[in-house]
Amino acid sequence: MRVFLDTNILVSAIVFHGNEFQLVYRAYREGHDIVISEHIMDETMSVMREKFPEHLNEFVEFLNTAEIEPDVTPRGKKS
Repeated sequence: MRVFLDTNILVSAIVFHGNEFQLVYRAYREGHDIVISEHIMDETMSVMREKFPEHLNEFVEFLNTAEIEPDVTPRGKKS
């Protein structure tokens, strides 16, 4: 299964370690494909820099260690 993460889920998972963290971790542990678009990566990086700079390294580490499949679906085209 492909699990597409948006900025709200990523920020909540990294900053607050609540339900979102558990869901992302479970999806990763169970071998689901974690999908993040380039736009979401950029947006999340911006939010982390502006609002939660103390957690920026955690987000970068997540990007570097998780097996993330970038979403390459062209805009306006449904897969």
